[in-house]
Parts: sequence; structure tokens; C-alpha cells
Amino acid sequence: MHARNILVLEPNDLLRAGLKTILEHEESVDIVYEERSQRDLFLYRSRLIDLVIINQTFVAKLLPSIGCNFVVISHEPNLAAMKTAYEQGARGYVTHAVSAQAIKALLAIEETAFFVEPILTPMLMKCLFDTRNSSYIKEELLTPREKEIVYLLRSGIDRDRIAAQLHIASATLKTHIKNIARKRELVSPS
Repeated sequence: MHARNILVLEPNDLLRAGLKTILEHEESVDIVYEERSQRDLFLYRSRLIDLVIINQTFVAKLLPSIGCNFVVISHEPNLAAMKTAYEQGARGYVTHAVSAQAIKALLAIEETAFFVEPILTPMLMKCLFDTRNSSYIKEELLTPREKEIVYLLRSGIDRDRIAAQLHIASATLKTHIKNIARKRELVSPS
């Protein structure tokens, strides 16, 4: 992925400025735009953006409108969210503490690759090779509503926003989450 024009969509001012500084020093990068809120993505529809580095909490709502390569940045990384990012077509998944070297490596990955920040490797390896640690849910056990809730939770959306978005009471959402957890326990090895 040879990104020339990049948009950093991150609400944390310090992180956004740091990413912009790192990216501006890369020869392969022409322009770095920065925005703090999801509504600002629409301002860039007319510009040719090659890569969006986007906060995990914005992905679910903005995915259809991103329209280019994107990398998810997470303040609270977890494997379920990483898997969701991959399934949604992200080009990578990094933490808020991403190093300048990792950003440089991210810019050089092949189009078909998915970049995982090296600091996340131990967590990923534990999930892959520790059979006692099953954090995934068999999708066929879930109702359509439960699948929707799992998708939104994995996208980093908080419970209050999920309840509002689905037009259900918080208590109803809590019941759905309990049912999801119970179904997860059915497939997790003891």
C-alpha cells in the first residue's frame, strides 16, 4: 500500500498530532489531513484519499463511507475487534501507542496484507495456540439480533449507543448480552 494522501480520523488531539508528524516525515506521503470527529469524514469525499487511519469507535458507523484503504487504531485493543476490522476490509490494526517504525512498516505493506502491530503478537499467539482461551462465538448459535449486537460491540460501540441505535431498552440489551455470554460458554472448552 503506497499511500500518498492520508486522513487521520482520531478524537485524541495528541495522538492525532503525533501520527500526523510521523506521516509527514515519510517521503511516500504527500498530504496528511487530520480530523477529530466522524462527521468530518464527509468533507474528504471529493479529495483523493489513499488511506484513512480511523479510531475503532468510528468504524461501524463510517465503514460504508470510507471508500478507500483504512487502518483501525484502538485505545483498548482486543482480538474480536481485530477480527472484525479484518473482516470489514481493514488493511491493519494498531494500538494508540503505535511506534513510528510500525507506522512506516504499515505504509509499505502489500495490498493483500493485513498489518498487525508487533506489540499485539503475544495476545494473538495466545488466542491461536491456547486451547483453553476461546474468545469467539459460534455464529450459528446466535439469533440475528444477537449477531447484530456482537458486531456492534466488536466495533467498539458502547452499550448505551447500541441500545439507542437498535431502539431497545438498556435492560433488553443486557439480556441479549447475557444470552450471548451463555452461548459462548457452551462452545468454550472447560
